[in-house]
Amino acid sequence: MPVQLAGTLVQTALVAFLFLKFGNCRFSLTSTLPSGSNIVKGRDYSSGILTCTATEATSLQLFRFDNVPGTVHSVSVPVIPILNGLFLTFSDSNVSTGTTDFYCEATNGSYFIRRHIVVHFDVPPDTSNVFARSNPSSGIVAEGTSFSINCSADASISPTPVIELLHVESSSNRTIWDHELVYVVDYASKADQGRYECWVRNRQGNVTKTIPISVLVPANVDRFTTIINVPNNRQVEIEEGTDERLECTASGDEPLTVKLLHNSQSLNESVSSTVRAVLTSVKIGQDDGTYTCTAVNGVKTDEENLTITVYVYKSASVKSFNNASQCIESGAGVTFECVAEGHPTPDVRIIGPLGNTLRSAKGKASYRLNRAENANDTYTCSVKNKYNAQNRTSTLRMARKPDAPTGVQVGDDASGANELKFMWTALTAHYCDADFPVRYRLQCTGGGSTPVNVIVSAPSTEHVVPESSFQSAVHYGCSVTAENAIGYSSPSNPFLLMEPSGSPGQPVVEAKSRSALVSWTAIPKEDRHGVIRNYTIDVLCISAHCQSELPLTLSSTSLQRNIPGLSPSTEYTVEVRGHNMIGEGPKSMPTNFTTACPSGVSIDLFAGLTFTLLFIILALSLALVYVVRKAQNTAKILRAYLKIESIQMSKNALYDEISAIKKKQQLGEENVTQSSAYDSLKAARQKETS
Repeated sequence: MPVQLAGTLVQTALVAFLFLKFGNCRFSLTSTLPSGSNIVKGRDYSSGILTCTATEATSLQLFRFDNVPGTVHSVSVPVIPILNGLFLTFSDSNVSTGTTDFYCEATNGSYFIRRHIVVHFDVPPDTSNVFARSNPSSGIVAEGTSFSINCSADASISPTPVIELLHVESSSNRTIWDHELVYVVDYASKADQGRYECWVRNRQGNVTKTIPISVLVPANVDRFTTIINVPNNRQVEIEEGTDERLECTASGDEPLTVKLLHNSQSLNESVSSTVRAVLTSVKIGQDDGTYTCTAVNGVKTDEENLTITVYVYKSASVKSFNNASQCIESGAGVTFECVAEGHPTPDVRIIGPLGNTLRSAKGKASYRLNRAENANDTYTCSVKNKYNAQNRTSTLRMARKPDAPTGVQVGDDASGANELKFMWTALTAHYCDADFPVRYRLQCTGGGSTPVNVIVSAPSTEHVVPESSFQSAVHYGCSVTAENAIGYSSPSNPFLLMEPSGSPGQPVVEAKSRSALVSWTAIPKEDRHGVIRNYTIDVLCISAHCQSELPLTLSSTSLQRNIPGLSPSTEYTVEVRGHNMIGEGPKSMPTNFTTACPSGVSIDLFAGLTFTLLFIILALSLALVYVVRKAQNTAKILRAYLKIESIQMSKNALYDEISAIKKKQQLGEENVTQSSAYDSLKAARQKETS
């Protein structure tokens, strides 16, 4: 604690006595301050800071050592004699800040006494040597931005002060033992605003300074637009003579001012968040130009512009576009540029082959196709304003090296029995008609033999090669490469020309007593590896009683074969394998079957024919008997018929006779009775009935 002047003068420090024998006198030295005292620098110490008193002394001196090493000052103060001694008083407090060493030295003849007094000269904090600042200096901070507060003390303050910064609203604080404290907020929010108190203190006193911080939401133009016509890229076109309304909406903490300007001239102003203006019957040269909305508050000024063009209408049309047809190398790039004319400025779209909009703009649009790959793709330039619409197209014709063919195989429909018909599938042509013709190269290699090379011109995707071009029992890999003036494709996946890798389907057998009909399904196409020329059928007797029966091996070019010469009631097994020009494939799954057992005596082919002939003879004999008898019955019927005809004729004669009698009766010429006539008729009927 600092020692006040009055106390300093009345206090007596510890007295160091050096007792020297000098006659009957005592030699001593005292000081008014104890060593280690704290003195406030610069105060009024006219009555003295340090007093040294010596008794029985003949001389007294006071020395001062500043805190600069090696510096010694002799203090020029008057020596005042006192009873039995001397005293010196030091009153200049404007020494260097910090620790100062004082030495009082008294002598008496050849003897002396020295006293060392350490004094601390302090500088307390006050309003002149304590500083509190904010950045920005106004203390008004935009939300989301940074700010800092600097609390500092002058370097002269001693001892080193303690600096504290307190945010009063949140009661949070920062403390540092130094001459400067810097507090930084990187992203200011509403929670950071309020009063910040800067406290600086040491043992001699303390000072407080206050810094207010306000965090404001910055002004921002949220929306600036025309109401009647829709702006495009901040551009608005208005037909001359029509009306338009402008509206601007802004946000931000108050105080907020929103203004509308036309070519820097004020149209309207508002302290609310929205400002509006009306343009009536716009004119060219008067109402076109730049319109600006400005929003201002204490932390930010924000603005947004609209450009208005007043026009006389004109229908939209395509001014220029790419050629209707253009041929380029596939993989190269091409730029489509569509330029429109008309008022209002037409909307321009470049439309891709799939109908999707690739680019859109006002008046002019460009699209760069970095890599053209699809032939005959059509791109469209479409322009439109409210008065008209027009389209123009451009079709790409592209050339590049062809893609590799796929699906190389050997077909079963070669024109000759000793030929192989190679077929493949070509991808969609990627060339410009006759300018970049495509041809195919068929190549078969294998086993050190001479390769087979064939050139085939598109659009053909097949070729017949004689089997004599290939060596038997040698495996070949056959692939197709497509080429044009641009380059070569990679080879297709090879077709392996080799013996069949698959077998026919398991045989199905219809067995009889001495023969069997065997049928099977063909080897799957992917397992044939060529053309199947024939099948081999292996038949083996597996019954116990047929050890002496030799195996049968037959050939067939179809998918079935009749096997003759089998034994009745005997079990056999049958297998089938296929052959192409390279060799034979694996056998099918075996099928076991048993021939039929004959009923009674065995009937061979001759006996069967004889029986058939006898049956035919018997049938003919029965038919002859039937015919003869039929003829006899017919004769009897004919005679009866003739007889009936005779009776009929007699009956007719009798009717004639009766009619004549009736006429005679009427004439009275003859005496004929009616009963006699009817009697004759009755007799005739009886004869007819018999």
